[in-house]
Amino acid sequence: MKKKIEMYKKYCAGCGLCHSVKQTPVHYENGFLKPDLAEKDLEFCENVCPANGNHIDSLNEDYPWGKFLLAGVTWSNDEKIRYEASSGGTLSTIAIYLLENKIVDEIIQIRKKDKKPIETEYTISKNAEEIRKCSGSRYTVSSPLIELLKVIKPEKKYAFIGKPCDVLALKNYMKKVNPELKKNIIITMSFFCAGMPSRQANLRLLKELQSNEKVCNNLIYRGRGWPGYATATNEDGKSFSMTYNDSWGHILGRDINYFCRFCMDGIGEFADISCGDAWYLTLDKQPDFSEHDGRNITFARTEIGEKILLGVVKNGKIVMDNYNLEELKYIQNYQYMRRSQIYSRILGLKICGKLTPEYSLKNIKHFSVKLTFKEKIKITLGTIKRVIKGKM
Repeated sequence: MKKKIEMYKKYCAGCGLCHSVKQTPVHYENGFLKPDLAEKDLEFCENVCPANGNHIDSLNEDYPWGKFLLAGVTWSNDEKIRYEASSGGTLSTIAIYLLENKIVDEIIQIRKKDKKPIETEYTISKNAEEIRKCSGSRYTVSSPLIELLKVIKPEKKYAFIGKPCDVLALKNYMKKVNPELKKNIIITMSFFCAGMPSRQANLRLLKELQSNEKVCNNLIYRGRGWPGYATATNEDGKSFSMTYNDSWGHILGRDINYFCRFCMDGIGEFADISCGDAWYLTLDKQPDFSEHDGRNITFARTEIGEKILLGVVKNGKIVMDNYNLEELKYIQNYQYMRRSQIYSRILGLKICGKLTPEYSLKNIKHFSVKLTFKEKIKITLGTIKRVIKGKM
């Protein structure tokens, strides 16, 4: 039992739900918010936490983009939202549509913390202006479920926007622990996620942008164009920027939460609607990170997701075009390959006697079919080497 609790501590996704439901204390560890789990929390973890692996059988192993009813390229018809958002502004526009049409009363999401630009906090958005203030990616520690039960009012309906792991934890909770909550949280939305960067990674980003926590008034990770620039604005009004490729590729993406390396769902397969960047392709079929007008690849994965997406399009708030999903593997290659690599990584950890998520090797082996035997061996040996060197 103690070993299992240690596993859930190590592979915590950081959603914050255990704090909300069980008042589990939380603390920062290696730049991430972690719960102080005890043996009394084990049943909760085994029902709710993404590391329990209960969701593996529900993943679509035959198609890399998961289950969906409708998919296409989308962008907001509001040029300001489209410009300021991380890509096409699709999720922000849907959230505004849900509020303005009284489909939900409030949106549960995160926002930048006042006067602490590399920190986030959960928030409740009740109108378009509050949604606009939350638009854009926040590549930092976020726990949108950390005060969930304080937020929910029994007479209100909500939409939730969060990382794929946040949505999975919430869906597990509503299915196995608190089914009554389904009456309140009627739609969930997510986005393609490559991992949650640490607080330390964000401090390094500020340093590279000639700033720090004391003098930085505002930090934009992306947006104001597509992909836009990471931009820090200091209290003296001076701003410093770097490209998305440099900020994510060289700093933020190199220090992500440990569980993110083993996450089986970076595409929001358990959300009702999920979005990713629909990058344009270069002639050699590489993602084009030069500036364009933003657009999303958007999946409606459930009946309510499809109904909402079609409603927003019919209402004229979002433009939706057809898209050849065969090209998505080129612009979202990390997401295309990630599930296939987890089997070899878990195998390497098990060979070394290390704790792993509660994934059955038999269940996740099916996802590795895209890899050759040689590639699987290379990943497994690479994992073993990193363990020996103390890097994993």
